[in-house]
Amino acid sequence: DSCESYGGPIEEFAITQCNLLVTDIVKVLRVVSSLECFLKIRCLGFLGDKIPQFPIDQLPPLLSICSCLENLVISEVEADGSQVLAAVCNSKTPLKVLKLNNLSFHTNFTLPNSTLPAALMHIDFTKSSFSALAFKDIMALITGKRKSDLLSNVDRATVEFAANAQKNPNLMIKMASIILNKDGYESFKNFNYSAMQSNIVEFDWSNNKLPGPVVPFFFKFLNTQKNMRILILNNIRLEKQALFFK
Repeated sequence: DSCESYGGPIEEFAITQCNLLVTDIVKVLRVVSSLECFLKIRCLGFLGDKIPQFPIDQLPPLLSICSCLENLVISEVEADGSQVLAAVCNSKTPLKVLKLNNLSFHTNFTLPNSTLPAALMHIDFTKSSFSALAFKDIMALITGKRKSDLLSNVDRATVEFAANAQKNPNLMIKMASIILNKDGYESFKNFNYSAMQSNIVEFDWSNNKLPGPVVPFFFKFLNTQKNMRILILNNIRLEKQALFFK
């Protein structure tokens, strides 16, 4: 309620480590979408909040209005990360950074309707868990086409940034310390490699394992990313080192 009488612009807003009802978060998202002080908001975060269920259905209205939003963090909350990602990818948001840490991704996408936002350059999935289907769909998403359109009132610099991203891939993906079961790792064998575009310039697979039979397919995936400049493999666990260095 105090925000309603606040006169200055709010560019960064985060709610962390709070015990909240779903109705509380709904109110927050509606306030951010409607109050003049949030018109120029650039960073929005929900981190470690105790919520029975994050109201994902409130994200599309927010993303359709916040034309300056560059950084969205949703971490350690009760939400299906797949649905959060779908909401972002089905919008015209100018987001550049998306952090979905310590979430559970267990719903598969409708891929024909989901493409990366035009300006998105960094996605962080650290400590998140994935079903095999969700992981496969996400890997297809991040190596697929990206949108070319943005909200109509986005600033010129972001429009130019997004146009450049179409020509010069700039996507950084962080998948450190993720939780993936055997079927999830096996899905590397079933990627549609011929459809993968070289979108990724930096890929972080730190603190994960690589089962022996998956190693050749992991490198097959890396080989599709011709624009990759940085590969981070800190503390990876190998079942058979000989296969990795072959």
